[in-house]
Amino acid sequence: MPRDDMLPAVVPVGRFLIQTGYLIVALSHLAVYPSGCMLEVQISGKAGGHGPQIHSHDAFDRLVFAVRFGAEITAVMDGWHHIARNKGPLQLSQAGSECGESASRADSSLWLWLHPLPPAQTGELSIIAPDLGPQLGACPLDGQAIADAANHAQPYWL
Repeated sequence: MPRDDMLPAVVPVGRFLIQTGYLIVALSHLAVYPSGCMLEVQISGKAGGHGPQIHSHDAFDRLVFAVRFGAEITAVMDGWHHIARNKGPLQLSQAGSECGESASRADSSLWLWLHPLPPAQTGELSIIAPDLGPQLGACPLDGQAIADAANHAQPYWL
């Protein structure tokens, strides 16, 4: 987890991993610390449409997130039990979430902690969830921008 006495540098992303008429998963931004970065993922689902119904925050637990930098550096966080499955030096885990739901819609903010800092190369955040169908996507991650931002995180106390 990041230090609790540090102001992170923010790297805006604003990209959808999934965007249908009934489900969105988007990466809002990264909060970057010297020891890693927090990925803020926005999820919203509403009733209706075809395929699996994902309008309850429990259904969001089926989502499996993966971060990849190059061919050898991969970190995976399984949904339901939030289990990290990693190959290589990166670790991905759930750091927290907020959920709200009604009878026909659910919304969630999910914070994923990626550490240590990834290499300064191009990477991606993707979702692995075959039961969601072909609309799955990936979001590019700029390892160089993350590395640069880490130098701008600021301690609270002088």
